[in-house]
Amino acid sequence: MNKVLVLGGSSELGLAIAVELQRRAPREVLLLGRDAGRLQGAAERLRDAGCERVLTGMLDARDLDNHEGAIEDAFERLGGIDVAILAIGVLGERGGLPRDMDDALEVLDVNVLGCG
Repeated sequence: MNKVLVLGGSSELGLAIAVELQRRAPREVLLLGRDAGRLQGAAERLRDAGCERVLTGMLDARDLDNHEGAIEDAFERLGGIDVAILAIGVLGERGGLPRDMDDALEVLDVNVLGCG
């Protein structure tokens, strides 16, 4: 059974990829993200799609000091990783960055630094 890690575990794009992979062969999936409620909903969606084992865990892309530990924990919990899906991100305003400087910095912080 292939083991899939989704970083940005409640991302619609990340979930769509995981569902498509499940259609091809059984998958075990670990969803990492910053909103426990949304992760639980995403896990249910994957279970409904046929994933036998779906785990969740917390990861805030802005907490760079925690990245290494979260990835090590993911390898342990899944017993290895065959596919990693990087779907971390927040949306800015349509067509570009938000005009508000704090919002623009959050988009850059998560989408650029948080994916590093």
